[in-house]
Amino acid sequence: RGASGMLVVYDVTNAASFEKVRQWVDDIERYSTNQSSKLLVGNRADLSDKRVVSEAEGQNLANDLKLPFIETSAKTGSNVDKAFIDLASAVCLASIHLMISCF
Repeated sequence: RGASGMLVVYDVTNAASFEKVRQWVDDIERYSTNQSSKLLVGNRADLSDKRVVSEAEGQNLANDLKLPFIETSAKTGSNVDKAFIDLASAVCLASIHLMISCF
């Protein structure tokens, strides 16, 4: 509650985590007290031999939920910085829009 930005992270090697994303986003919308920025993240992208959720499936879900999307690897660090920078940029942009609408 009260967060300005949220990473919604699923494991690309675990179909059950991917299947829960819609519920997590619904919960965020239900319990969040503000309009927070969100980013859908498919993690463990380095484990291509164990992948069960394709990048295209992640992108399609993000499109359905109207969320930006990125795949990352916490192990290798791939796209981790970019995920946080993208989320921080979205939070800043939302704050600017909020300030402008106050005038």
